[in-house]
Amino acid sequence: MGAGAASPSRPGPEARPRPLPRGDAAIAALIGFVLGALYVRTLAPTVLAADGGEFQFAAYLAGIAHPTGYPLYLMLGWAWSHLLPVGDPAFRMNLFSALWAALAVAALYLLAFYLLRRLRILEVCPALAQPAAALAAVTLGVSRIFWSQAVAAEVYSLHAFLTVLVLFLALAWDGARGPQRERLATALALAVGLALAHHGTSLLLLPGLAAFAWLRGASLRRLTTGRAARLLACLALPQLLYLYIPLRASHTPYLSLPWDPNGPPLRLYENTWRGFLDFRLGKMFASELRLGPESLARVASTGQFLLEQFTPIGVVLGVVGLLILVWKRERAFLALTVLLYLAQAGFNLAYQIGDIEVFYIPTYIAFALWMAVGIGGLLDLALRRLGPRPALPEGRASARFAGPPYRWLGSILLLPLVSLPGFLAWENVVQVDLSQALAPRQSWEAFLAADLPRGAIVVSNDRNEIMPLWYLQYVEGRRPDLTGAFPLLTPEPRFAHLGRVLEAALETGRPVVLAKAMPGLEVRFRVEERSGYWLVTGPVALPEGLAPGGTLGGRLVLLGYRLSPEAASPGSDLAVTLYWQPRLPLEGDYTTYVHLVDPRGERVVGSDHRPGGVYYPSSLWEPDDILEDSHRLALPADLPPGSYRLRVGAYLYPQMAELGEPLWIGEVKVR
Repeated sequence: MGAGAASPSRPGPEARPRPLPRGDAAIAALIGFVLGALYVRTLAPTVLAADGGEFQFAAYLAGIAHPTGYPLYLMLGWAWSHLLPVGDPAFRMNLFSALWAALAVAALYLLAFYLLRRLRILEVCPALAQPAAALAAVTLGVSRIFWSQAVAAEVYSLHAFLTVLVLFLALAWDGARGPQRERLATALALAVGLALAHHGTSLLLLPGLAAFAWLRGASLRRLTTGRAARLLACLALPQLLYLYIPLRASHTPYLSLPWDPNGPPLRLYENTWRGFLDFRLGKMFASELRLGPESLARVASTGQFLLEQFTPIGVVLGVVGLLILVWKRERAFLALTVLLYLAQAGFNLAYQIGDIEVFYIPTYIAFALWMAVGIGGLLDLALRRLGPRPALPEGRASARFAGPPYRWLGSILLLPLVSLPGFLAWENVVQVDLSQALAPRQSWEAFLAADLPRGAIVVSNDRNEIMPLWYLQYVEGRRPDLTGAFPLLTPEPRFAHLGRVLEAALETGRPVVLAKAMPGLEVRFRVEERSGYWLVTGPVALPEGLAPGGTLGGRLVLLGYRLSPEAASPGSDLAVTLYWQPRLPLEGDYTTYVHLVDPRGERVVGSDHRPGGVYYPSSLWEPDDILEDSHRLALPADLPPGSYRLRVGAYLYPQMAELGEPLWIGEVKVR
């Protein structure tokens, strides 16, 4: 991006926009202040679950977050959370997100206004470029996904700000000449480097930037060695921030968890060069990058997300803006924004994670710019259609046409569009407002107030649920003797799923408690409800003296069963307890059943349920597991006395596909 000589593809001096008026900085500040106040009003007041909770304690402790590391965010967050004397550290990190979101919207206004002036849209009434740019920026600011990332400790508001900054510097570089162009090229390279040091998907900015620079006349052949070295240094030096990860790993307490009293601690991060590279490149998420049927479903979701963020009216304005850019042959800016949009959207189609919505924010920034062009272009067209300019000298004609009558008319035309961000704010505030989000703190404080065994391992099925516990432990010093654990805590097979985590925890000899009630775990483990917590005492054992069973489909062995009472009476309950053991892993979550059948082969009463519930369904059962499956049959009050048979089986719902032939396991005497 050297200065170089002018080329036919580069606009001449007359096409360059003048510097931004000073008043626009004040307008940007006002927009940022108003949006910031809105974000603070809906801000989460304290510790959160999931990634928000993790970033709250990781930044405050100068620790390490999940891959790919986010070193820029963590270092800035550490300074912010220690220097700001407001609220608890969790609240400060939530406020940190609000700050960057407000700055991103303010910067987007400046970028949109600069773009309208660059394209000479609304030359007939330049004063209307300000509200057109403000409408587009504020609409993004109150869109659901963007707003949701402004009220909780997350990395995406800083990512949004850096994306807007890169786009702004790219346009400013194109409009500059001489030494200023060189300085802006350096600033642009540094901004891209910082973006890469924050979020890995900033790589998706590079195709658009490369195409933009090429179309605006930049040439590698005109780059001197000194210029190339300077630009590469600005890109590369911020990547040294990733050394924060190995340097801080040994000082991060939750990366080395006490586990077996007679063994080494659990290492959540391997502080070697191999471990660093795997962490930096997000190896643990590699399996989520794939194209398949889910990708086709994402195509429809992408359009639906866009409609939700901007409404159909906003989408139409954005499409109009895109068409105006095509009509004006703004190939460079189209390449910059369209390639950003397509690269990010394409990545999102292949990245099969649950919270993919937030990864669309860079595409919404590009779309908001198209929307600003659409608003400005439609206003420009409407004003030009009002009639011919007065026959005055050029300067006076322009001033007359841009005078108060046209400003008033343009303002009237803008009024219906002002309702767009207002409608979105009204619609979205209920969904994104976290100002009353006290549940994570309150539930964990109540849990820790119980008489928990010293040195217990606290197990949850959900990593997100454990993050507030770690915050209370490592930031506030609550119950440091406890160890929080969850599936995939480490890549080891013993942490592959909830059942294995509980087995590994029980093997340590330490007390094991559940972070919450998990109905269904009793199929595999003995769970006792205590005052305020649930104690896991061990795995299910096979009782002696069971009646023999059989095998379903060659995969699931019925080791035996137990009836209580053995002789039933009409109107009573009959408890049937089945003891299963898989021979092979079961593909799917099976429903088991016990049916009481009369001598004619007709079903009298039955019990169908999914053993293990949602916490330990049959898809998690493993060979050699012993599983206790309890059924209760409510016998009809008018059931005739006699002998009845029990039929047992399993099927997949809703396919109703049976696992082999059902088993007949004995008789029940009804007296």
